[in-house]
Amino acid sequence: MALAAVLSNPDSVKSLAILGGVGLVAFLLLGREGLNFAKNLGCDPGSVLDAGLCYDPPKPGYTCKGPVCWQNCPSNCVSEGGRDDGAYCGKGNYSDGVGKPIHDCPTGKEKVGLLCLDRCRSGYKGVGSVCWEDCKEGYTDDGAVCRMNAHITSADNSDWPLLDKCGLTFAKGCSKCPAGYKNDGCTCRRDVHVYGKGTYNRGPGTPLGCGPDEEYDAGLCYKKSRRGYKRKGPVSWQECPGGMNEIGVSCQKKTYSRGVGKPVTDQSNKRKKT
Repeated sequence: MALAAVLSNPDSVKSLAILGGVGLVAFLLLGREGLNFAKNLGCDPGSVLDAGLCYDPPKPGYTCKGPVCWQNCPSNCVSEGGRDDGAYCGKGNYSDGVGKPIHDCPTGKEKVGLLCLDRCRSGYKGVGSVCWEDCKEGYTDDGAVCRMNAHITSADNSDWPLLDKCGLTFAKGCSKCPAGYKNDGCTCRRDVHVYGKGTYNRGPGTPLGCGPDEEYDAGLCYKKSRRGYKRKGPVSWQECPGGMNEIGVSCQKKTYSRGVGKPVTDQSNKRKKT
């Protein structure tokens, strides 16, 4: 009957639960007086009760079970798909899907096949690793050379005298030709002209890579991982916080021992003083 009465009292049940076997033994041996005695048992100020013994409180960022304290998992670990596995923190992760083949070149270079080559200087065009000079205006591009075709046009004979129409005898030079043409009297002639292009080598180039907002992994390009994550293929995994060792997809927690627990003592006199 006495046990039933105690169990019907929430405060008594709470005392038994907190003090565990100590409270139950005290009650069974001494009845209600034993329970009242058990209620006064506790830990000294600055200590915490754990499984019937008194220990130093956990350090900030740690959770203790008996004498062993384990580092807490980061707050975003569980919220982002990770988990608390006791001695380990399972890493949170996310996927960006299938990666893309390498396809881009850094600033100042251009894509040529599967290579990135330096861009040619102004006035030059690239063919493979060689930069070729552009042809001058009026010239035809024939690959390694620039060509201007021959051309014949009528001369300007507006100043010719009646007896020397083309300025060949009495009035030499009275016919006029455009710049670059030879004066043949009645006609103006431009001979064919060919010259070789200037060239220079822009080097062997470098392999294609990923874009500025991407990262490379195992031959493919992916969107850069968020801060605090590190990529392994299509999946980005949380990085382990300071003090934790990386073990695959988990982080090993840092631990410490807070020593052997002390038994609870009678706190009634100490409580009266406070």
